[in-house]
Order: sequence, then structure tokens, then C-alpha cells
Amino acid sequence: MRAILGILGVPQIGGGILIYLFAKSEIREILGSVSFGMGVMAVGLSGVIALLEKQLAISTSQGSLKRDQVSDLPPIRHPSYFGFERDG
Repeated sequence: MRAILGILGVPQIGGGILIYLFAKSEIREILGSVSFGMGVMAVGLSGVIALLEKQLAISTSQGSLKRDQVSDLPPIRHPSYFGFERDG
């Protein structure tokens, strides 16, 4: 997936630039801009996928943490707590 996005994103960037440079109407300029932007997003997404794959490889090689090894705020002080009961 990462390779496909990278391989398809680079020509899309180049095509967007060429369409924009040789555009004879505003519609074609918009088409070139959109094509360039979608190519940049495809290349960026392939980079994000690469980082996620790297993180997954690191986490699976080290094993997962047990619940007592993870430090966490008590539920009363946790930012996502919306309860009405408060301790003193």
C-alpha cells in the first residue's frame, strides 16, 4: 500500500504541475492544482503508513505492557471524566 501510494503520488504531482503550467483556462488551472494537492497527500499518506509500520514493528518486538506498568491518572482527575461525583 505504501509503495503504491508513493509510486502513484509522484507522477500525479508532476502531472498536476504540467497541467497547471500549460493551462489555457481557469478550469484546467483548478484541475492542475487539485491533481498536485492529491499527489502531495498520497505521498504524505505513504510516509505516515511507513511510520505506523515502523511503530508496529517496534511494539510487537518488545511486547505489550501490563496494566500495572502503565501510569495513569486516577479517574477523578482524568481529563475525559465528566462525572458529577467529586472527592472532597
